[in-house]
Amino acid sequence: MYEIQNRWKLENHCLRYYGLRNQPNLFKNTVKLTKKQRNILQNMPCNLTLNEKKTIHKLIGIQIVKSEEKNKTPQSLEEARFCPTCVANDFMILGLEFDQDGKCLICQSSDITKKLKSILPILHTFPKSKKSRFDIAVFYTGGKDSTYLLYYLSKVVKLRVLALTWEIPYMSSCAKESIENAKQKLDSVEFISRRVSNLALRKIYRELYALSRNTCACPS
Repeated sequence: MYEIQNRWKLENHCLRYYGLRNQPNLFKNTVKLTKKQRNILQNMPCNLTLNEKKTIHKLIGIQIVKSEEKNKTPQSLEEARFCPTCVANDFMILGLEFDQDGKCLICQSSDITKKLKSILPILHTFPKSKKSRFDIAVFYTGGKDSTYLLYYLSKVVKLRVLALTWEIPYMSSCAKESIENAKQKLDSVEFISRRVSNLALRKIYRELYALSRNTCACPS
């Protein structure tokens, strides 16, 4: 019995991959199909005749696999596969592929990208604004990184900080508690929270789940 491999979807006249593929196939996410190939794939899962195998022989082993070789989408972090050199995993980044050493495509590219320079300037000092009552604004999630940044800029560097928070339904209780603690302890920081309408949020999360079976917007 043959099936379309997990994360590959039959769409109109092509097969499309939803995920992050290994090098050198990172941007090769679409495979165009002939009419004969499309007719075969529309009937899957199914057994294949010799003639059908010849028609789709270039797809077999990658886009088309035997049922027992079909990848499964992990349903939890416990089931996820992790890259051995970073925290990337195929539960949070659905469709993430790994090379023969188990490395994700980001770590596969480390030798290629280590000499690249960011086009964005890195600032180590921030001038105090003469035209605003704030010197700097920070997107504040209540996580460890942004909480430390908020503390450092306001208490250590002595800047006038505006903390901006998007409220989403999936904010953890720890994040909410950190935000409240920061409001109590960082007197020089002004906090602003905004929430997108529930109607818009439902539309966003519905689309995210339909595409990746996950409501996390970070990977996308």
